[in-house]
Amino acid sequence: MVGSIFNDEDSGRILALPLSINQTVDCEFWRPSPNGVYTMKSGYWLAKLGCNYMNSHAEQMDKTWGRIWNMDSPPKMKHFLWRACKGSLATNERLHYRHICDSPDCKLCGAGSETITHAIFECPNVRDIWDPFR
Repeated sequence: MVGSIFNDEDSGRILALPLSINQTVDCEFWRPSPNGVYTMKSGYWLAKLGCNYMNSHAEQMDKTWGRIWNMDSPPKMKHFLWRACKGSLATNERLHYRHICDSPDCKLCGAGSETITHAIFECPNVRDIWDPFR
């Protein structure tokens, strides 16, 4: 069948691809948009994250976003949490990745890369804020 659709060179390459030794279960390859139609966005996420991630992660993320947006808190807090979860806070790591600052290191403690997790929870300079909750 491959030979009838593709030229000799392409069919040889296709047939030379190794098959998985694992028995895999069929699954949806993309999570459809809310209206059930395939979009470029859903195709992008499939290419970026893969089938298994999309199917298992999508349901969990829908619940997470629902919890965040339905919280009884100021809109600024919801927006901050949403941006933190999406990885879009302006930490040195993100700014360095975008060539906006010279170093990804934490300016407060100098201990490694200033990730979102580090900036909010791990930096020694913010631990005092969380101590009452421990």
